[in-house]
Amino acid sequence: MARRKSPPKVTESLEALGLSGLEAAAYAYLLAHSPATGYRVAQGIGKPVANTYKAIASLEEKGAVLMDPGSTRLCRAVPPEEFLARLEGQFQERRTRAARALAEVRAVEPEEQDPRVYLLRSRRQVMERARAILSRATRCALIDAFPDPLNELAGDIDQAAARGIDVVIKPYAECPQIRRAVMIPILQWEREIPALWPGHHLNLVADARESVLALLEPQGDGVVQAYTTTSTYLAVMQHSGVQFEMITTHVRDGIYKSLDGESLRAIVRGYLRFSLNQMPGYKTLLTGGQGDGKATGPRDSSP
Repeated sequence: MARRKSPPKVTESLEALGLSGLEAAAYAYLLAHSPATGYRVAQGIGKPVANTYKAIASLEEKGAVLMDPGSTRLCRAVPPEEFLARLEGQFQERRTRAARALAEVRAVEPEEQDPRVYLLRSRRQVMERARAILSRATRCALIDAFPDPLNELAGDIDQAAARGIDVVIKPYAECPQIRRAVMIPILQWEREIPALWPGHHLNLVADARESVLALLEPQGDGVVQAYTTTSTYLAVMQHSGVQFEMITTHVRDGIYKSLDGESLRAIVRGYLRFSLNQMPGYKTLLTGGQGDGKATGPRDSSP
């Protein structure tokens, strides 16, 4: 019998889900040749019989194969969608247990502000951090981002806005997926900026308290450079920079449209609700880490 080697992507994907290399090869073989004996599987994948039987027994415990209790001991692969659903359920159970265990050891008192800057090594890590920051926002989030990362965060942005968080975005293209956040006007010449950069830019700061700044590789999971921080000083400065970048862009758009002076002043007034004196991070900075994090002052209508 000719040996059937599983495609590398199949075995790699299964190994990433927690299967050993031998288990992955056996399961992939059985998907195409069920039912089969362990001996036949071993011949098909070119592995020792004893080791293959152990792998099949492990697959049975994991719910990946079914065994015939008769003397032939035929085994059959469980359909992928059924097996993957079982794995997902097991993962959620383990995640819940881990969350409970971690909650018991987590510090009861609020953590001190960490002034350090931490590097992020992958696109996935950047996006996970951005989502976490959005989920923790209590007052506002300012975002300056190129279309690619902005589209990826669309759902998380709308979820934050739905909670009542002021989310204001400087985009470089239309993003119809985002329905709840405020988009400032896009200047025509700024639409060309993303094509001039060596990657995808993302600048996100929430509550002037924590932020992520990243330049993502155009393809794949790499980053050109990326960092995150909960330093209130750095987040305050980043908030201020993004806020005034937005004001400048918005006012400049008004000038191009020949708006009168009062209309331009109204644009600026629309940004007063993002002033630093209303940001939780700024209050924390002024009180040496003892700010109450509660925003005060008027909440004007969106610009």
